[in-house]
Amino acid sequence: GSVYALHFHCPFRLQDQTGILIANEDIYVPASSYSGDEADFDYDVFGSNLFDEKAGTLKNRFTVKGCSLSRFYDLHVALSDDAEIMSFSDHSTNEEQWRLFEWVEFKTKEERDAFYDSPNGHHLVVGSEGLLYPAMDCDRDSTASVAKPD
Repeated sequence: GSVYALHFHCPFRLQDQTGILIANEDIYVPASSYSGDEADFDYDVFGSNLFDEKAGTLKNRFTVKGCSLSRFYDLHVALSDDAEIMSFSDHSTNEEQWRLFEWVEFKTKEERDAFYDSPNGHHLVVGSEGLLYPAMDCDRDSTASVAKPD
């Protein structure tokens, strides 16, 4: 089966019964292994922040059970083990909030760009007022069933 990824441009969190497991602001917190001065902390270096540290422990841990959208295209994804991903659109304009795309490994940036820039619908880009790419209508307050990967 295919593997998909979510890329958020808005606040989000992954939570379960124990609490918040990871959230968008974790990117601005140094990883537990960081030993430098906080003033020198560069969150944009892969592996240097708490988000990267936590994400590594969560990879392949959950399966998707279902998803729904609010009227502002906030995303709610129900996961196995009573976990869930929740996003919150934070723009009053129709700016990109999140995207869903098929995860594919590429050898070059050019190969990747050609794949995702093609009109074959390999990804969805969603704003606070609806679908931005591909250009099509999407009903608000809809619920979709997502099949588990094989």
